[in-house]
Amino acid sequence: MSDLSEAVQRFQCGGAAVTIAALTVVSVIGGWWLTGRPLRPLHRITATAWRLSLSNLHERIALAGPRDELKELADTFDAMLERLERSVESQRRFAVNASHELRTPPSSGPRSRSGWTIRRRNGWAGTGGTARGQPARSAHLAQRSTPARVS
Repeated sequence: MSDLSEAVQRFQCGGAAVTIAALTVVSVIGGWWLTGRPLRPLHRITATAWRLSLSNLHERIALAGPRDELKELADTFDAMLERLERSVESQRRFAVNASHELRTPPSSGPRSRSGWTIRRRNGWAGTGGTARGQPARSAHLAQRSTPARVS
């Protein structure tokens, strides 16, 4: 009987070792799956953040699912991207307008209608459409606008 009990004991130890190994593998795979599932949206948010640049600010996360912390984070990130996109677009428009203004000469030169009207109102229209009288007039205006010095 001792041989039989020894064989049963070895069988039980072997079976327990196999069972423990199998349960360990199943628990690791199950834990990986259970923790990976809620973190999947976080991976999506991270991937979108890394992918964004000035050329594709129109992309959004648009996370679907239950209203939880991750959905709120994704919605906040989308709102931030919307504000950033509007800001970048505003800067682009400003740069285009400024570039246009710098390339286009002003239209208040001696031959333009508005320049002639300004000169006539200021009383120096008799310069014949040239800038001959402007230096003296500018010096006179500069003197008048400078505050008097107190000694």
